Amino acid sequence: ASVVVCGAGSEVVKSTREKYDSREANLQLAKLPRNKRALTSVGADLISISFTADTRCNLLFYFVGLSGKVGNPRPRKRKVGSFTSGVEDDAGTQYDWRTITHPFQVVLEVVGVIPFVIWALNYDHYWRTRTIGLNITTSQVKVALEPNDLHTVFLHFDDFT
Repeated sequence: ASVVVCGAGSEVVKSTREKYDSREANLQLAKLPRNKRALTSVGADLISISFTADTRCNLLFYFVGLSGKVGNPRPRKRKVGSFTSGVEDDAGTQYDWRTITHPFQVVLEVVGVIPFVIWALNYDHYWRTRTIGLNITTSQVKVALEPNDLHTVFLHFDDFT
């Protein structure tokens, strides 16, 4: 399973913000053609969701082979003497992919699921005293720290959220 977020890359954002004021830059980035947008992909080979077997009934998410990468569109080479209609086709867009995180394993444990469900159903009069916790356990994570690629990933997650 994977999630792909499409948006402007860090180089495009930087050059657009240098040319235009903030309002016009946002409009230019919103009109950016799909074949000029960078991609951020987060994927996992296996995702498992379960609950603990004790009385707390915590929610467990287990990700195997979780990884992330960013792809920047390759510059297109125009054919000499070819006619274009002005509409750019994005079906043939190719990307240069760079790995941000190599595959690793993650276990997320959400503590306090039952009180949250009770609160969501509006039957818990003591919700102010309840807590929800998040425990994260990972295997060794190898991260590539190329500034432009990381900036693109952060821009995409900012757009996505």
